[in-house]
Amino acid sequence: MFVVVASLSFALFFFSRDLGIEWYLGSTDDVPDYIETYKETYGLNLAGLWDFFLESPNGHELLWSIPVWALANLFDVSDASFVFLHYLAIFLAVFLALSTFSTRYLVPLVLVYFFLTPISIDAISHIWRQQMAFSVLLAGIGLYTVRGMRIGKWFIYLSPLVHLSSLFFLMGFLTFRLIKANRGFDNKLKFSVALLVILGIVPLLSSAAVAYLDSLGLARIMSYFEGTDANVARVYLLIGLYVVPMLGAFYLLKSDDTNHLLLILCMSVFTIVMGLPASNGIYDRLLSRRCHFSAFYFYRCYFMNFSSRWHLPLLLLIFYTGANRLYSPTLEQSGPMYFLAYGHALDPSWAC
Repeated sequence: MFVVVASLSFALFFFSRDLGIEWYLGSTDDVPDYIETYKETYGLNLAGLWDFFLESPNGHELLWSIPVWALANLFDVSDASFVFLHYLAIFLAVFLALSTFSTRYLVPLVLVYFFLTPISIDAISHIWRQQMAFSVLLAGIGLYTVRGMRIGKWFIYLSPLVHLSSLFFLMGFLTFRLIKANRGFDNKLKFSVALLVILGIVPLLSSAAVAYLDSLGLARIMSYFEGTDANVARVYLLIGLYVVPMLGAFYLLKSDDTNHLLLILCMSVFTIVMGLPASNGIYDRLLSRRCHFSAFYFYRCYFMNFSSRWHLPLLLLIFYTGANRLYSPTLEQSGPMYFLAYGHALDPSWAC
């Protein structure tokens, strides 16, 4: 019941806004582009969707395009209905994905998701394909490692058909399975060797992949690898601020398969960024997902290693810091909380 009611409530909250806005300086709204894609599918058959995917895979992934096609051709819904139904589907997907980790602690997990990593609000607001792909991937992780259900790995395998960037996380999942099969997580020395191999090989493979894509002349994809005045030193510093505590938690605290997988996914992203430190278009997408993985990693570390009496103070701290991070951009008339609910997101009198 919570999932349905919360999904409807949040969908209405996010739906109540103007479209085509500028969230931050230089960061525009993706929803009008999704509406254009929705209109493009009208009148197409499934073979046409397949041709779209083959001609331009990025942006026409099949598990994204088919539901959009169905709304246009089977139900002929309006643009406004298209937007609302997507918000509803997004919230249903993320709440159901979080519930695969724990139904008992679903509300705390939702709090961690929205307030420990407030970038989730941006993704849900207008980065729909990436958000849906993340929910599919997260559900796969929960089903496979927490629930022990083999179907979970198929969610992970299929997530790139929602957003191609999930290919990087699929490779991370396969790396996790390889390390686990060789009992690498049970032996700290084996894990250290595996980590060094990842740190050495992934950046080289990333550079080789870029060179190959360039040779194919894929201009749209190559544009993601063109930096926008990235501060490389800052990139490495940020990576260090996450890598050190995550590895410290692995070596010093109790863990499980779920946290092992989250750790490998984060480390895989970090190594890609190390290989392509100026590629903002790529690592902005990957790092936003990494934020959620690291948040769940640290939250689960707390549960497995520390007293539950600190749980409520921890959640209050997460809520307070997250709320401040969401509120700060509104002072400059930017950020999702400034535009959602027609500009009244933080106005309690309007809700009444």
